Amino acid sequence: MVYYDATSRIGFSHVFIQLAKVIAYTSRQLKFHKKELPGP
Repeated sequence: MVYYDATSRIGFSHVFIQLAKVIAYTSRQLKFHKKELPGP
């Protein structure tokens, strides 16, 4: 697997971007739900 190094680097950056999008979306949803809940 000579091409492994290049593809893994590209794949890792792609996965990292996807992960960042998911984290941003999740945190946005959590903030939204926290606003909806009545405070103590």
